[in-house]
This record gives sequence, C-alpha cells and structure tokens, in this order.
Amino acid sequence: MKCFFLILVSCFYNVVAAQNEKGADLSYSEIQKRYFNNEKDTVQTSKLARLYLQKAQKEHSAIEIARGYYLLAIQYYATDYNKAISCLDKVIEHSKGSGDSYFPVAAYCEKADFLAKLFKNNEAFESFLIAEKYALDNKDMDNYYGVRYKIGIFKSEKIGEVKEAIDLYKECLQYIKTKDLSDPYYARQYLNILFALADGYAAMEKYDLASQYNRLGCKAAIKSKSEKMQYLFILNEGAVQSSKKNYAAALDSINKALPKIKTMNNIGLNLLAAYYYSGKIYEMMHQDALAEKNYLVVDSIYNTNKNITPEFVGGYTFLINYYKQRNDKDRQLKYLNAFIEIDGNFRKSYIQWNQLLKYKYDIPHLIKEKESIISKLRYDKIKNRWFFLLLGVVILLVLAYVFYLKRQQQTERRNFEQLIAGLSRTENNSGILTEPLREEKSEEDIGIGKEIVDKIIEKFREFETTKGFLKNDVSLITLSQSFETNSKYISKIVNYYSKKSLTNYLNDLRIDYVVQELQQNKSLRKYTINAISEEIGFNNAESFSKAFYKKTGIKPSYFIKELEKKKS
Repeated sequence: MKCFFLILVSCFYNVVAAQNEKGADLSYSEIQKRYFNNEKDTVQTSKLARLYLQKAQKEHSAIEIARGYYLLAIQYYATDYNKAISCLDKVIEHSKGSGDSYFPVAAYCEKADFLAKLFKNNEAFESFLIAEKYALDNKDMDNYYGVRYKIGIFKSEKIGEVKEAIDLYKECLQYIKTKDLSDPYYARQYLNILFALADGYAAMEKYDLASQYNRLGCKAAIKSKSEKMQYLFILNEGAVQSSKKNYAAALDSINKALPKIKTMNNIGLNLLAAYYYSGKIYEMMHQDALAEKNYLVVDSIYNTNKNITPEFVGGYTFLINYYKQRNDKDRQLKYLNAFIEIDGNFRKSYIQWNQLLKYKYDIPHLIKEKESIISKLRYDKIKNRWFFLLLGVVILLVLAYVFYLKRQQQTERRNFEQLIAGLSRTENNSGILTEPLREEKSEEDIGIGKEIVDKIIEKFREFETTKGFLKNDVSLITLSQSFETNSKYISKIVNYYSKKSLTNYLNDLRIDYVVQELQQNKSLRKYTINAISEEIGFNNAESFSKAFYKKTGIKPSYFIKELEKKKS
C-alpha cells in the first residue's frame, strides 16, 4: 500500500529513541522520526503514536490530532483492517477543512484500499470518489490525479474494467507530462503510470502497445536512476513476450530481471509474477519438470504472503494435472485444496474471476475430484496395512545388509592401512623394470631377438621414468609408433615381463602413481574423481574407480577421505 503520509515523513533523519526517555517535550517531527525509526518495534511505535496524539489533543491542533490517529492506524495495517479503517475515519474527521496537502485525501484512499481487501468494493469505490472530489474542490491537482490513478488500479485489478482504467491512466499521463519530471516525486508518478498502461494493454491483449509503454518506461527509469522500476519494466516485457509466444525473448527478459528483483524490498507480486511466467513458458514449451519447479516457487511465495491475483493462478491447475498424471495423489490433493481455497477468496473479491470460471475452471468438478482422491487415499491406507506384515522381513534384510556393510568397511579399512604401509616404498612396483630381466631365454620364450628386446626394454624404461603412461591416448599403436617397433613385440614383452595385458599394465602404473600423489599432494585431494581420472590418463571416472579398486581393494573416494582424516 502506498501511504501518502509515509512519503512525507520518509525524508526525516533516523534517530534512535531511548526506551526510558521521557517524551513530553519532544516536537511532533521528533516523535515522527522516532516512530519511523522503530517501525518493527510495535510496542515502541504504539507508545510514540499515543504520545503524538496526546500532545496534539493537549494543544487542540486538529491536523496534528489527525496525524496522531494516522500513526495509530499504521499499527493495524498488517493485522486488523477494521481497526485501521476506524483510525483512518478519525484522521478524516479531524483533517477536514484543514487545508493540509495530504489529509483527508490520503486517508480516504487508504481506507478504500482496506475496504477492498475486506471485499467491500462498493464502499471502497465510494471512498475513492470522495477523495477525488475533496482534492478537486481544493484545487489540489497533484492529489486529484493521484486519486484518479488509484481508481484506475482499483478498476483494473478489482472489478475487471481494464479499458476504463486505461482511459484514467492516459488522463493522468497527460497531466504528469506537464510537470518537471526531474523532480523525484513526479518522476516516480510518471513511471507508475507508464507501468500501469503497459500492464493494462497486456491484459487487453494489445501486446504491441504494452511493449511500447514498457520500452518507454524502461528508458525513463534509466534516466531517473530507478533501478527497481527499470527491472520491473523488463519483467513486464517478459510477460508480454510470453503472451506473444516469443518464449526465448520472454525468458531472456525474465532472467535479466529476476536476480535484481530478488534483492529488492517490498516487491510484492512481482517476484511471484517472475516465477509464474517462467513456469508458463516452460509449460508451453512442454518442459514440464521446469514448469513444475517454477510453479512450486509461486505456491511457496503465496503461502508466505497469502497474496495472489487471478492472473497467476494457472500454475495450480498445471500442478494438479501434473501430479495426477504421475499418480501422486497426496500432492494432487494438496494443490487441489490450495486452488479451491484461492477460488473461495477470489469469488468475493474479483468480478473478473467469476467470469473466468465460466470457461476456464470447473470448481464443482474439482471438488468432486478432490473427494475421489480422498476416498482413494483412504483405500490405500487400508491396503498398506499389508505392507507392514512384510516389514519384519525387510528389517531383517536391512540388518543383514548393514552387517555386510560393516564387514565391507572393515575390509576397506584394512586394505587402506596396508596401502599406507606400503607407501614408504617410493619405487614403482607395477612397471616392467621391477621384474628381473630373463635375458638367457628371452629369445626362446618370447620369440624376439635379444637386441630388439633390449631396445624395447630401454624404451619402456624411458616411458615409465617420464610418466608417459599418464597420457590418455596410450595404446599398442601409439607405443609401437613411439618405440619404432611393431605392436606384437610390445604386447609380447609387456605380457612376458609384467604378466599383464597392456591395459592392466598401464592402469597399475597409473594407480601406483596416483596413490603416491594423493598422499603427497594436498591440492590433488580436492579434485573430483572425474578430474583425477583425467589427470592420470583414464577416459572416465568409472574406469579409474574400477582400476583403483582392483589394484588396492578400496575405492578412490574412500582412500581420499581416509587420507584427509589421517593428514588433519
């Protein structure tokens, strides 16, 4: 709610009020300063409001009495609309004929806002009209057009008269253009009117005009350095592009606006709108998981603020159908209940909602479906009793599995300790050169001449020393090319001297290397398994983990975790 009087007092300096200080000699402005500096402390603000009122009554100042009642009214704005209205009536009573620039016009407008929240639209409209007449009779044109603007918002959002609202906005726009738009007050009013026009034309499906006012508003917001309004226009354009089915452009605008909107205070329905339109776009693009994600955020925001308009309710029907298709009856029922609750509130408040129901939502059908779901859930509960008969077996299986895991952990721990104990030997224990060279019968056993064997062995010595095995493209072909020999010789020598296939030979060298490196290199232990596997020549984390387990009897993740414990 935009409070006229709050705009007046927001320019005051912040002064912290001491709890034990006597306030009898404080001026009105000092009491106001302390009041708005302690807005969250309702006990303190209540005392200050009554102090202000007592001072005004003692001095018989009608306008100050009115302001005192206004401070009291604010106490009830979030908790008790009827009490707020009662206080605002006192503001009106004492400010009539005062010539004040804010009251009673502001009080009539804020009273109208509360009446609308209580679904008393006729009384609310009457209060707006009185405020309008009062401003006009006093030739207070700023307030007059301010009220006209608020009547437009009321017509558009509460009674569905969007065309009439747009006519009012245009009238207000013509007036505000005659003012100095470098003045922050008029600049703010100008932006609000442009936003209302863009929003109104979008509601009437005149999207080109809506985009025109969004662009105009965005430029004006940048000029007046209003970042909040700049990104609200960008968000609004995202909604327009969504309605035009320009989904890529719509998401681009929404994604630009959303991070900024999250950082803003008192943003109201705009954050909800950002997530709603994101959900709607993904729904239209048949990306149901993303649509669900965004609509759930809409529901979360609604549950926090209990504030939503008919424009943003479509997400509930999506969620109802989404969970129905997945046979998730609990969630289907949850969002059916939420939608029916919102419908109950809207029927009282929004005329256009009742019109929308005629062709879009069938509430009796949804209620019937809700009853069907409840019956099915009851049946499921009875059926599920049989499940508990099997629970004992499941528990036994779980205990057996826990026992297995315990044994597995003991084995892993033992293998880890053995591996750590062997790390004191820094030499390579998997390479060809660790095996004694069988020179005497090498030609007979392998079928390769001694000179060739010696040459290839020397190449392997260099290969192992320079850590050539860490490359991920090592193969028989690349080694034969590098060693200037044929692949059969490479394969035979590896098999003969290491008693392994080339793949196992390479994997074991890599595992020996990484075990040493992980123990010595703290930074490497921070890598992901996938990153480590790429670092030492494996093509993927899965093949690395299998090779590591085969060589050591434990998984690399377990080894790293235990190393970190040991080193800390």
